[in-house]
Amino acid sequence: MNSIERVKAAIHFNNPDKVPIFLVGLKSDVFPTIMLPSKKFQPGHSEDEKNLFPHGVDDLIYKLHIRKWKKPEWAKKYKGLNWLKIPREEIDEFGCIWNRRGDNKSMGHPGRPSLLNYDNLEHYLNRYTPDPFDESRYKLMIRLSNLLGRNKYRLFSAGYFGPSQVAAAMRGFNNYLTDHYKNQDQLKKLLRHLTDFIIDTMKAWIKFGGKPHGFLLVDDLGEQKGPFFSPKIFEKFYEHVYGDIIKAAHDLGSEMHLHSCGKLDPIIPSFIKWGLDAFEFDSPRMTGTEHQMNANEKYGT
Repeated sequence: MNSIERVKAAIHFNNPDKVPIFLVGLKSDVFPTIMLPSKKFQPGHSEDEKNLFPHGVDDLIYKLHIRKWKKPEWAKKYKGLNWLKIPREEIDEFGCIWNRRGDNKSMGHPGRPSLLNYDNLEHYLNRYTPDPFDESRYKLMIRLSNLLGRNKYRLFSAGYFGPSQVAAAMRGFNNYLTDHYKNQDQLKKLLRHLTDFIIDTMKAWIKFGGKPHGFLLVDDLGEQKGPFFSPKIFEKFYEHVYGDIIKAAHDLGSEMHLHSCGKLDPIIPSFIKWGLDAFEFDSPRMTGTEHQMNANEKYGT
């Protein structure tokens, strides 16, 4: 089996010749491809963005000059890329605030909420919705994928982060959880908007020459003991979020993968019902492996 056949056989329980490997590097059976910020993303120039630096997920995109930030006046005191070395607040293309320590050991952590209430939701989304069909997000990564991933299972990112994670960053985590009870209609509208954006990015990868075998959605939905939502609440709000994203991937001829941190046992049946092809869990030992060992009995896999 080649890498593509091996990964597909593993996903569909069709007797792969060995366990496929997902690593960063040439020994991997999977070639992951991430979406980059737009070249037009130049925050910090308006008064309400003063002292907010650009969030590019990883500082390497600036260190390697893949992206260049046109500094506003207040930031010109930082020579070259010295701003990457200081503790700072960053803003991403969705207007979400991130706290960075200045060492690039992580992408940072969500900071203060940016969407304090829903009264200005339309204005906020008009200002802070990235263009999913901006080719500068995809061009370089598609070239790398076509060159280095031609014999690999090509896994393309669906958006930056999933709808739940982005909505939580906008609203602040506690507000976001409360929205499921106090602001249901507004939350559903926000989730719909974010879902449509993610589906459009999947279409854009293919429009600009990408050849994905699968898409990866990154959306942390739980903590060490369980998901953030009851199964009932989860199905009520997210069937037409994840269900629609999964269907879109399948309609594009690709499989759908979900990365999530946390112990998601109670909501795994929902994802199976909606047709998810694979989970990618980074912390299985932290959340316990007992449920994984009994997956066949529980979920019929």
